[in-house]
Amino acid sequence: MMSQSLSLTNLFSFLSDVPRIAVLVLALDIVVLGTCLDFATGYQGTVVVSYLLPVLLVTWGAGRAWGSLFALSVSLVATILNVGA
Repeated sequence: MMSQSLSLTNLFSFLSDVPRIAVLVLALDIVVLGTCLDFATGYQGTVVVSYLLPVLLVTWGAGRAWGSLFALSVSLVATILNVGA
C-alpha cells in the first residue's frame, strides 16, 4: 500500500495551498532544466516530461488561464529549440 505522503490527493492539496508565484517559478525552473537537457540531447532525443510536468503544475496550482499561457510558451520554446537544432 502506498504511504499517505505519496498520494496524488496530497500532492494536489499541497499545490492548492502554495502561492501562485511559487508554482510559476518552480515550473519555470523545471522548463529551463528540461530545455538544457533537450538542447544537450539534440534532435535525436527529447525530454517530454520536462515540458509536460510544469504545464500540469501551473494548470493545477495557478488555474486554467495560466496553464494555457504556460503551455503555449513551453510549446513555442520547444519548437524553436527543435528547429534550431
